Order: sequence, then structure tokens, then C-alpha cells
Amino acid sequence: MGSIIKVNEYKDFNNNDIMTSDGAGVVTPNATGIKSTPSFQATVNAAQTIATGTATKINFNTENFDTDGTYDVSLYRFTPAVAGKYLIHGRIGWADEPVEDKSQETRIFKNGSLLFQANRRTAASTGRDATVSCINIVDLSATDYVEIFGYHNSGSDADTLNSTTSCIFEAYKLIGA
Repeated sequence: MGSIIKVNEYKDFNNNDIMTSDGAGVVTPNATGIKSTPSFQATVNAAQTIATGTATKINFNTENFDTDGTYDVSLYRFTPAVAGKYLIHGRIGWADEPVEDKSQETRIFKNGSLLFQANRRTAASTGRDATVSCINIVDLSATDYVEIFGYHNSGSDADTLNSTTSCIFEAYKLIGA
């Protein structure tokens, strides 16, 4: 035979809230150790021209959310303020690449240095829009910063897509990692 325990607050020995319930089944975690924060998601509000052969920071200037105010929309960078492991994702939408056998890349930088990159090579001169995502788990101190850069080698300037769904930069603190 099982037991049912009914409570609306879980507290630690110092009377700090661990989690609360609203009585309708919605549980709110209050302890920072069980939240995936800080976290944020930012997008672009305009296409950006990227010079060929030049790694260029992408201007993610529109926040969809920012739980702790850790994303800077003027510097286009995330500084977590809380040490931990973070899932970092950068996606760049590249507009119409008509050149055959060229590369379009999304790069994750930490403190100004390249950590990871993902690329797409055009296989034929068909001229198709494409998105390139780079995602990885990164150890960050409270003062580290992360930025997303784009790179291509098409021989002439290329534009990112002006799309809030094609160009995304986001990070989430992982719990239990």
C-alpha cells in the first residue's frame, strides 16, 4: 500500500524555499541548484553582410528571453555570472550561396578564442539558402564570455538571413553536470 504526502512548500533546514506548488500541479523550483539558469536566447533583426575569408561576430541583437540579464545585446555576447557547464548553440542562416565547393561556417568563441565550429560545403552551384548549427557543452567560469562568429570563403561578400528562426544564439546552464 502506498502513501500520499501533500505539501505546497519544500524547505531546507534553514527555512529556504526549495520548491513550491500552486495547488493545481504546477511546481516552481526555487533553489538555484535545480534550475537551468542562467539561460537566454537571442536572434537577429536584420541581415548582416560577412566579408569572404573573415571570421565576423554575428549581431544577435534581439533577446527572446534572458533569465538573469547575462546576455549583452550591444556586445552580442553571453557572460554567465554563474560557473558551470552550459549547452551553447549558435545557428546562422546563410542566404543564397551560388558558388560551388565553398564553405559556410558557424563558430563558437570563448574569451576571444575559437572553441568549436560547424560547416556546410556547397556541392553544386544551385544557389540555396542554408543554415549551419554549432552546438556543444562548454565549461564556463562566472566571467567567461561566449560569442558566435560566421565565416565563409565564397570569394565575395555573403549575407546572413534576416530571420529570427534562421539565426539563433542560445545558452542554458546544465544541472547535475
